[in-house]
Amino acid sequence: MAFFVLAGSAMDDLQFIRSCASLDEKTWHEFLDRYSRLIYSYIYKVTVNLYGISNADHIVDDIFQGVLHSLIDDECRRLRSFRGRNGCSFASWLRLVTINYTLSALRKQRPLVSLDDNRGGAPILDTLQDTRILPDEAAIYREHAENLKECVKRLDADDKFLLQLFVTRRMNLEAVRQLLRISRSAVDMRKSRLIARLKECFKSKGFV
Repeated sequence: MAFFVLAGSAMDDLQFIRSCASLDEKTWHEFLDRYSRLIYSYIYKVTVNLYGISNADHIVDDIFQGVLHSLIDDECRRLRSFRGRNGCSFASWLRLVTINYTLSALRKQRPLVSLDDNRGGAPILDTLQDTRILPDEAAIYREHAENLKECVKRLDADDKFLLQLFVTRRMNLEAVRQLLRISRSAVDMRKSRLIARLKECFKSKGFV
């Protein structure tokens, strides 16, 4: 099987994925050659390395098939949603799709594993506003939310992925370290860099 992405391909990611979305048989086989190992790798990291699920081969296989079906369902709606914006490679995008799908699948199969946050797994950007607060406070929260959204959009793909792991999935530093297979110091450095970038963005908008 080929490595994650074939180096020196004449097609860029977006052109290639658009071709795959047509479900041309030859292109789809090339897609599987390029990305099957990546998909399997991250499913395995979540199920076995992160959550310690034993005898996970059949679970990994089922989730792998589920990821592929999720990409091509509804006339390849999810696959077509890839835009390659802000320097995001398809491999980075697919990594995030795979991890999210795997976590959702494990939530259904293993209800005793706590994967949800306190707000039912909703993204933080959708839960910043509390309907019980006073109107003046609500206006402030909306302003903060809009600024946060803008600052998050400015992050590169790796920082956005890290933010989702820390905030949306509520993973601790050790869990992130195991998932990404990097040292604890590297996780600390990346988290500090992420926080610094968000703080700098907020300061540029007049917030302390």
